[in-house]
Amino acid sequence: MSIISIPQRLQIVNSLSAFDASVRLLPFTLGMPFGSVMQSTLAKRGVVCVYLLIAGGLFQVAGVGAQLRLPTDITASMYAEQLITGIGVGINLGILILWTPFQAKGADTCKFALEVRESH
Repeated sequence: MSIISIPQRLQIVNSLSAFDASVRLLPFTLGMPFGSVMQSTLAKRGVVCVYLLIAGGLFQVAGVGAQLRLPTDITASMYAEQLITGIGVGINLGILILWTPFQAKGADTCKFALEVRESH
């Protein structure tokens, strides 16, 4: 959502070109891999996945909530808020992609595939 809404806001409200708006999205896009690496490191050290998921959600809510109160002009705080949101997105993407296969039971993962194969 932020990947679309941030540049769209910059183009419509601040009359920036598409290129200028995309350059101003860099803090968000650089925060995502940082958050993903951070959650992978913490999960490897034994932090419970649910806690990481909650932390990622809190980062996202804090960043988006701060962006909602922004003035219409471009400020330095906008970039910090994008970075916070990007870190939250990176944490949640990483944990949800890595955590899902471990939480699904073996019978649940291939049940549909076996039913499709047997019906043909």
